[in-house]
Amino acid sequence: MSKSCSFYTIPTAIDKTVVKVIEDQMSSVPMDTASVLGSGKNSEVLSLRNSKVHWIPSDNWVAGMMAHFVNVANFEHFHYDLKLWSEKIQYTVYDEVGANYGWHVDTMNSPYYEGLIRKLSISICLSNSDEYEGGELELIMDHDNFSEHSFKMNCGDAIIFPSDMRHRVLPIKSGRRISLVGWYAGPPYK
Repeated sequence: MSKSCSFYTIPTAIDKTVVKVIEDQMSSVPMDTASVLGSGKNSEVLSLRNSKVHWIPSDNWVAGMMAHFVNVANFEHFHYDLKLWSEKIQYTVYDEVGANYGWHVDTMNSPYYEGLIRKLSISICLSNSDEYEGGELELIMDHDNFSEHSFKMNCGDAIIFPSDMRHRVLPIKSGRRISLVGWYAGPPYK
């Protein structure tokens, strides 16, 4: 585990055995083209975000496993007032050359259930780093100086970071990158 002022990483020990169980469960459900909230599926959206997604219910065992990692990071580092997932867990597949997700934040203009806001985001990679080229997760550490940190994630790597931190997934050059993404919510900051 490592800490910085802005993110927390956990080598979760999720291996290809666990990944196969998740992939087998996902293989029976249709994948949707990813979209950006409040947008259609036009070429402008596809240039910002180009991937396939499926939504896993927040009461699924996968969400429970991910909640454990968020709670560890929160206890060890962030100390936020957290309550629950803001919505379902996103199973994301980047499997086409150029598939990416441009610079964005995970916060929303309006609150979620009972006025809660997204506070912590988590991304867990389900692909080995040698199964894809490109696809690095980049976080902006310093908004004023645009300082970036890049992660070439490996199977089981988890990164937890504040939901208002700008981040992106660089375009895939070859192969297939699969990840689980979720957003933990809590009451607004005071």
